[in-house]
Amino acid sequence: MAMLIPAEHAEIHFNRAADFQPSDDVFVCDRRDRKLGTDQPVIIASRFQASYGAMNSGWMKGSDRTDTPEGVFASEWLNSPVRVSLPGLKAVLRELGKIDRCEWARTMFAAIEWDPEFGTHGEEE
Repeated sequence: MAMLIPAEHAEIHFNRAADFQPSDDVFVCDRRDRKLGTDQPVIIASRFQASYGAMNSGWMKGSDRTDTPEGVFASEWLNSPVRVSLPGLKAVLRELGKIDRCEWARTMFAAIEWDPEFGTHGEEE
């Protein structure tokens, strides 16, 4: 397994579908990579409509419900007014699983991968 990103350095980027539902286009990166002078994280991040994380001054300070990975997941994916697709749920869990304190995301992703019927409610992937 690759090195996990410390939560305090994590950036969460994603796009929304036409109905404002978070899409399966999600990317988590380490903010410190931007400071190394490489353009790759900047180019990647510029592809996304929404982002949370270390670029925000309140990140990991407990001042807002979207200032932790768990809060972003709850606010954007669980509380979405439109039900999130299974591919969208898998994408966000896979990406959040890159963050050190997101063992819960890795566990949930493994449960979905282990049982392909889990969470589908008759949907096709």
